[in-house]
Amino acid sequence: MTGRMVIQPLFRFGADFCEGLACVQKIGDKHWGYIDKNGTFVIPPQFDQDSDFSQGLAPMRIEGKYGYIDKSGRYVIATEFDDAFRFYEGLAAVNWKNKWGFIDKRGLKNNLAVWDLLHFLSKSMLHHQLNQSAQQPMDFSRQGPPALMLPKFFL
Repeated sequence: MTGRMVIQPLFRFGADFCEGLACVQKIGDKHWGYIDKNGTFVIPPQFDQDSDFSQGLAPMRIEGKYGYIDKSGRYVIATEFDDAFRFYEGLAAVNWKNKWGFIDKRGLKNNLAVWDLLHFLSKSMLHHQLNQSAQQPMDFSRQGPPALMLPKFFL
């Protein structure tokens, strides 16, 4: 370490670098964008929130709806979700029409809208409530961070 400043202090907030990019908010700007490790904007500020990249995609909100962008800033999964989380092991939890489920990296909604609630207890555990009824048995065969524990009937 040399103590040399690499990125000028132009940002109000900044997240950690994930997959080579950091989500930042410039001073005086309400939108978020992504910089590289030189402090150069790769994706200009345009988003309503910050989010990290995971498996090449990041959930982003514009005008109250979430979709997923790639590292060029292009939406690869349309902004149609009420809430969205990062991808782990090829799946991301999303809320669509007041139901929770999972999508793949193509945005396919196989078995989407399965649960009324999802509670993320940790990166390696998922608690769910199916139609506000008793919990379903959990399959613990997919352990290991960062993994989600998916219900056996969903796999």
